[in-house]
Amino acid sequence: MINNRLIETIFSGFQNSDKCALISEHKEEITYQQLFRLVTETGTYLKEERVALLIMNNDVGAVIFYLSCLMVGTIPIILDKKVTESEVQQYIKTYEPEFIFVPQDSEMEVVADRSSGYGMTKAIYRHVLYENTGVAVKDISPLLAVLLPTSGTTHVSKLVRISKENIYDNAKNICSSLQINETDVAITSIPLSYTYGLSVLHTHLLKHATILLTDKSVLQRKFWDFANQYRTTSFAGVPYTYELLEKNGHINKENTIKTYTQAGGRLPVRLQKLFMEYCLRTGKKFYVMYGQTEATARISILQMEYAGEKLGSVGQPIDGGKIFIETRDSAQHEGEIIYIGKNVCLGYCTCLEELKRNDENGGVLHTGDIGSLDKDGFLYITGRKSDFIKKYGRRICLSDIAVMMEEQYGIQAVVRYEEPVFIIVFEDRHKEKLKELEETLYLQLHLSKSDFSFRMVKEFERTYNGKIRMGATNDKYL
Repeated sequence: MINNRLIETIFSGFQNSDKCALISEHKEEITYQQLFRLVTETGTYLKEERVALLIMNNDVGAVIFYLSCLMVGTIPIILDKKVTESEVQQYIKTYEPEFIFVPQDSEMEVVADRSSGYGMTKAIYRHVLYENTGVAVKDISPLLAVLLPTSGTTHVSKLVRISKENIYDNAKNICSSLQINETDVAITSIPLSYTYGLSVLHTHLLKHATILLTDKSVLQRKFWDFANQYRTTSFAGVPYTYELLEKNGHINKENTIKTYTQAGGRLPVRLQKLFMEYCLRTGKKFYVMYGQTEATARISILQMEYAGEKLGSVGQPIDGGKIFIETRDSAQHEGEIIYIGKNVCLGYCTCLEELKRNDENGGVLHTGDIGSLDKDGFLYITGRKSDFIKKYGRRICLSDIAVMMEEQYGIQAVVRYEEPVFIIVFEDRHKEKLKELEETLYLQLHLSKSDFSFRMVKEFERTYNGKIRMGATNDKYL
């Protein structure tokens, strides 16, 4: 029985369709008819209101298993392929999953083999399904569909409880806002384990488009050979992705992409302007977006026609959503961004007992981000609540410092405060700019040299979705 509206809509009228749904870099081409059969067949090995640990690759096997979970009502905890053995063991201990789905011949398969009570039940497209029949039946909310880690890191963290309605509503409204249709061909330029990547999967399947599955980097020639061979029309990226495209001279190369989308953090205005002008010049579209895992992916979209006029904005709410700013008094224009919509998650969980909780947010998300709305209702993000530091009686925003470094010097930095100094970490390839940077910071922030400590790393460590790993410990004093 299908108990998920997204799955029901995807396959409604397409259970016998020869339209291509998935194409893998292994040259596997899966039609919607074949996908329905594979998802249904895999679903016979699963059970409703059980938990599954899913190591999510950008490949056919992982997509089939994920869709099977949604179809049956098994709750997947979606983890990135870079998850470590100790982290997997911690998730197993905390959530006691009945099922573990891992890539074949990987370290994670060894973990599953060694885990007490688990036995292999089925091989699916270079993946292996393990089941533990001895796990106690769980009390799980009937609203729950998916569990996603809260951050871009791979460490064990609290999970976001995403509902069936969250997934369908967000996918439907993004399709409307981005005008996705069945002629589109999307490519997995970001991990499916990441909420933004998962959203690309949801939206394009919902509109019966085609998805190219690859784990290759956008810096690899094979990625673009694959993309161009099947005439990719849709490309999604985080800020780091667009940095890589700029360095690689992407805008000077031939490609079939018609629509670029960006989310997953603040895109420097310089890059926003570069790609906006490139798309205007070539007849393509470029959408800047804002979202959070807690909103099942996306909150707002800057439509192409406003890109020049509203440069630096993340746009207006997606269809069906509302945004307002919570300020301390009526004289303020800047405050915490509050989002209202059916895509707001149920809440968080940190243990098995909390899976039975229903909706604790009521469709209202306090984002923790600080921003403002202009007179036309366009959103501008200025930082995080936790970014603001009081120094000498003045409020100083850490993200403002990072933005200034990016915009004025093209330097990406991690800025944090450790009493009594601001710590600024950047890559050593920029060290020749240090003296000029120091002078600018002192003048613009009206602080002294003793208020700063500059450090550098050879290269930032990054999470699977391109964000700088904030816990990096390999920095050294200049």
